[in-house]
Amino acid sequence: MNFITKHIRRKKELLFACKDRKAVYMPAEKLSSAIVIGDAGTPESENMLSLVRKWAADYGVTAYSVYFSLKARRGRDKNGDAAKGDIVLFRNDIRLAGIPKNDFLKEILGKRYDLLICTASPLPYPVEFVVKCCNASFKAGIDKSRIDLFDMLVTGDKSGSEKIEYMLDSITKIKGED
Repeated sequence: MNFITKHIRRKKELLFACKDRKAVYMPAEKLSSAIVIGDAGTPESENMLSLVRKWAADYGVTAYSVYFSLKARRGRDKNGDAAKGDIVLFRNDIRLAGIPKNDFLKEILGKRYDLLICTASPLPYPVEFVVKCCNASFKAGIDKSRIDLFDMLVTGDKSGSEKIEYMLDSITKIKGED
């Protein structure tokens, strides 16, 4: 990666990053919003997303999902393959330095979430950027190479869906302050 790309990435990260973010452990019953970030290019991604959606519905959590499909978008429909409420970012929506376009950043990174769940592993830079800069009280993921990005990390030899099930079970077991 060249100097210019590193400089652009660092400046954008500083612009959007939450500087005073501290992990907040909340019981599942107190969560109100979650954002799920993943890679649409993996065969298991839809299964992982459905697991998170079911869990969120069980606990009354509003779940937003952002999926990256790093192939070119076809046609005019921005979210043609997405379910209602999903955002799918295509290669056309990513700038040269690997940073999503500003309209997406303002829409997603301008909100506060109680929980961020990242189902992508490994993390391409556009996914990493959103995880770094998203204003979430608690961040959970399954990519062991980026331990510094998450408050909870599930690793091992299991499939992605099994890791997500374990993660959701662990989040459910978090106890609140009395």
